[in-house]
This record gives sequence, structure tokens and C-alpha cells, in this order.
Amino acid sequence: MGGLTHSSRMLFTIAIAMAAIMALPGCGGRRADQARQMGDVHLENRNLSEALAKYEEALEKEPDNALAQLGVAHVARLRGESEDAIAEYEKAIELDPALTEAYVQTVRLHLLLDKPAEAAAVADRLTEQNSTVGRMLRATVHRAAGEINEAIAILEAIRDESGDANVRVDLAQAYMQRGDAAAAETELR
Repeated sequence: MGGLTHSSRMLFTIAIAMAAIMALPGCGGRRADQARQMGDVHLENRNLSEALAKYEEALEKEPDNALAQLGVAHVARLRGESEDAIAEYEKAIELDPALTEAYVQTVRLHLLLDKPAEAAAVADRLTEQNSTVGRMLRATVHRAAGEINEAIAILEAIRDESGDANVRVDLAQAYMQRGDAAAAETELR
């Protein structure tokens, strides 16, 4: 550093210090989040290859980043790779058991693949984390299997507990599926 000016040495020292700070534990998490967020933007724009690359970059920096793992699963789903997507969603759930979206997408894919028993098992696991959403998913599985009365019983119980508008809409749809337009109309008032 003998030929560097005082200003150049100071800038060099600052650059080294910044690099050292970025290498500290915790900074990798910020960089992983940045990569994941970039992946989210690419995913939103349907640039699946770019999204996957950013999610994988985030996971390299922070292997337990559940949201990056969720992004990998979304990419697989959008590519039509349902079985791979299910496996990736399961990894996301393992990283963060409260990640509701991973359960919801897994149930949807199992139903798409005509695997209602597997869908029901995932919905039941979510019920342990989020009772309302888990039971709503279970009702969705019942509806998909043609078990309308079971779905209605679950949704009526949730409605009575919470009064949530989403539950009321799902319940009205279940009534319509059963052929009870009057009950559906009443539910939506």
C-alpha cells in the first residue's frame, strides 16, 4: 500500500471493513432475503428460470429460508411438475410448520392429482398449526370428494365460532353444491 494516497488507503480500509461486516453471521440472512425477494419478482413476472436461480441462491446463503423454499415449490408448480412441487412444499413446511400457503398449495396439488386421502392428511396437519384454515381445507377436500354434508358441518362449525366472511362464502358454495340455493342466499345476507 506504499504507493496509495491517504484517501485511497482510507477507502481501501473501508472496503475491507465492509467486506468483513458482510461476512458476519446475520448478513447472509439479509442477502438471502434479497435474493428471495428478487426471486419473488421474477416469479410474479413468470420468469421461472430466473426465479428458481434466485431462490436457490437464497437457499445457498441460508438453507433454512422457508420462504425461498416456498418459492422453489411455486416454480415447480407453475412448470406443471406437481409431484416435485409437493415435495418442495413439504420441505417448506418442514422449515416452517406455520407456513399456511405451503399446506394450501399441497392440498390443491393432491386434489389435482386425485389423491384426496393425501390432501386430507395435509389439511389435518395444518389444523394443528391453524385450526380455522386447516378445517376449511378439510372441508374443501370433502367437497372435492363429493362429501358435501361433511363439508357443510365443518364450515357451519367454523362460521359459528368466527363469523368470518370467507367461511360464509365457502359455506354458501357448499350449500349450492348440495342444491340448497335458499340456504346459500341466507348465508350471504
